[in-house]
Amino acid sequence: MKTPANKNELKGRLNNHGFLFTDANEVVLMGDAALLFDEWGRRLSGLFAEYKPVLIRTPLFFGEGDTRDSGYLGHFPSQLYLVRPFRAKGASTPRSFISPAACLHCYPMLKNTILQKTQSYLVSARCGRYENNLHQFPFRASGFHMLEFVMLGKAERLSDPRLKIKKLIEKEFARHNISGDFAVATDAFFLGESEGAKVMQKLKGLKEEFQLLFDRERVALASINNHESYFAERFGIRTAPKQVASSFCVAFGLERIVAASILTWKNDKIANFIH
Repeated sequence: MKTPANKNELKGRLNNHGFLFTDANEVVLMGDAALLFDEWGRRLSGLFAEYKPVLIRTPLFFGEGDTRDSGYLGHFPSQLYLVRPFRAKGASTPRSFISPAACLHCYPMLKNTILQKTQSYLVSARCGRYENNLHQFPFRASGFHMLEFVMLGKAERLSDPRLKIKKLIEKEFARHNISGDFAVATDAFFLGESEGAKVMQKLKGLKEEFQLLFDRERVALASINNHESYFAERFGIRTAPKQVASSFCVAFGLERIVAASILTWKNDKIANFIH
């Protein structure tokens, strides 16, 4: 299939398969698009089966205390959507935010614990980010679903799984004709948005993205994020009384993967994938 060259062609093909981008910069999935969403979620989840991750389905809201403790409120306040009652009465309630990332729900659950072994989680979350109001059809929406694999433990025991998972992701996308490659990302993801933090992140290769080249732009479909000891230090997570744990996560933007599938596959490939 020839890749659609303009927005109307993109919109037409996506709409024909049930992928709708709304006026609120959100995505509605119906028919083929909804089936692609479910099937990709199932197949990507299967990449982590050998680690026997605990499945977590998160709430939409994330409390102010946990948002602050994670560092997200301090580093990325402009990304957050504040949640408040439309007509609040009586005493004020604690502030909440729409969850900006799936993995953030893991660390408060392990606060001030000593891990007896490497821990793995598979997190499914509805998320939202303001993105400086630069939402863009069809890949950058204000609300989206993230599927994340999170692993915590001793630093020396995390490097091999990270490398193995990276190869599995490359193989899985290639197997389904999603062409792309991993590249070191330059956007901040936990150290903050200062130039110094971004340079340090890039030099250490802490975030790698699987990027699809589409219409002369690179679109991130997945990322591998090495947090080192950052979140474990903030939440007091250890592998021994005086040994801070390390962590990494693997994140997939499911709506982006669905859009990429519809726009790069022929109709028979879509039908075969979901049936």
